[in-house]
Amino acid sequence: MRIGFLHSLIRKEEKLLMDEFKRHPQVELVMLDDRKLIFDLSSKPDVDIVIERCINHSRALHGLTLLESAGIACVNSAEVATVCGDKILTSVALKDHGVPQPELRIAFTEESALNALDELGYPAVLKPAVGSWGRLLSKVNDRDAAESILEHKSILGSYHHSIFYIQKYVEKKGRDIRSFVVGDACVAAIYRSSEHWITNTARGATASNCPVTPEIAEISLRAARAVGGGVLAVDLFETPRGLLVNEVNYTMEFRNSIDTTGVNIPALMVAIIYGPVVAGLLSLSLRLLEAPINMISKSTAQVYFSAASDLAHENPAGLKRLYTRTVGTAALLAAPILLIVLLPAPWTFPFLFGDEWRDAGVYIQVLSVMFFLGFLAKTVGPETLTVVHKQGLHLIIELIKAGLVALVFAVALNADLEPVTVILGYGAAMSIGQLLFLWVGYREAARFGRVTAA
Repeated sequence: MRIGFLHSLIRKEEKLLMDEFKRHPQVELVMLDDRKLIFDLSSKPDVDIVIERCINHSRALHGLTLLESAGIACVNSAEVATVCGDKILTSVALKDHGVPQPELRIAFTEESALNALDELGYPAVLKPAVGSWGRLLSKVNDRDAAESILEHKSILGSYHHSIFYIQKYVEKKGRDIRSFVVGDACVAAIYRSSEHWITNTARGATASNCPVTPEIAEISLRAARAVGGGVLAVDLFETPRGLLVNEVNYTMEFRNSIDTTGVNIPALMVAIIYGPVVAGLLSLSLRLLEAPINMISKSTAQVYFSAASDLAHENPAGLKRLYTRTVGTAALLAAPILLIVLLPAPWTFPFLFGDEWRDAGVYIQVLSVMFFLGFLAKTVGPETLTVVHKQGLHLIIELIKAGLVALVFAVALNADLEPVTVILGYGAAMSIGQLLFLWVGYREAARFGRVTAA
């Protein structure tokens, strides 16, 4: 598969994506530098699909338009870039689809903009219709400030200053929310916090994990559908009357969101093979189960580690018995989750959340064994290897798991497999890794007891 990578400068996000592509030998990444491209309306790049990562909106928009006219599918599409790249078009799309947003006014002259500000009330925010990264924003606190700012914009005379997009100022209390939508799923979200009124990470705001609540997921998906769908970032304001959509971004930046949200790399792999809808549902399935499982396993692991550390000094021979007893206890804790939540998911998810969640329920059922074994392995595996001073084995096992997963997706790239089949293969690869973790932990616990006793 030849994947075109439409880009400008290579930032951290692009490097992360390129590194992931390079892990798969069956993917040939074709770099399409928008600073060097020449289109002639008759030929086209020899690629199967294009991933758009341009910095410049105009180049991205026209590049996508030209590529699509040549019959090449693009992520995101030119239509989505057109709407998301213009705040006025975004606002119209949100209004047409009934998506709540801050009150706003649009004016074309200095005089009408001043009247619009008086009508909307102060404070207000003056934005360029086309722009990103929190640049050229002005918080207008009163009429005197409005007259000064509008005069400067009129004299500057560029396109960015010729259309006045005026938004009612929303008191954010130091933070807003950025959610990430892939296809038909809101896969992650972050809080962006700053003492400045502009809460943009490009302007120094800090990112922290934000749980994807039903309210966040619902409004994010509505906003994404309003602009045409795809792989998008949605900026949200928290207000007394609920969440409001501020903007929708089509070339999203995620460097500050990977560690804070734990967005899954396999979701990106599936997106490349099967499209963003399957990827989004898979990522949603993983996030939905990993959060509570990690919380319970972490608590159990802390208790186990404390007891194992004491035994390692006082009674090493008892470590194996503690290991098997803890695995048994963890299995009893995980069994209800397996039986009540995981296995019936294809039926309970549509009943609880609607028919569009049916596939997410199927993916959870397919991955149920992986979740169960992962719970057991996380409870005792790393802690045991730490206690017996064999942390190097942890790294080896993780590398083996990564190799197995890479093998699954390499096969998928060359075979016409259903998404469920590939996800089943992913779950099987991860389950083998978890079983290996459990076996190595047991072996090392028993060996430590024998060696210490001798």
